[in-house]
Amino acid sequence: RTISRHITKQTCESCNTYNMLKLTRHLYGLRPRAALFDYYERAHINHILAHQDPSTGMFAYMVPLMSGSARRFSRPFDGFWCCVGSGMESHAKHGDSIWW
Repeated sequence: RTISRHITKQTCESCNTYNMLKLTRHLYGLRPRAALFDYYERAHINHILAHQDPSTGMFAYMVPLMSGSARRFSRPFDGFWCCVGSGMESHAKHGDSIWW
């Protein structure tokens, strides 16, 4: 069985990645392993950086993994999802994990 049958346009919520990165930092603090920060780097580059609209600064609730799907971004006065708050925090923390 493959994971591909579970990939939909609602597969990857931004808040989940945000929390997984927090967990990864804590686990690395307890037991440093390169594999943890390999994961951290991939998630940060492929999801966190991708969930902010470069032209408006708004955030995506989902960063879909399904082929042919598109991100839907929040608007300045509407669509204030949980991922908007954690999105702001995520982009304020880019320098947190550069040096270990």
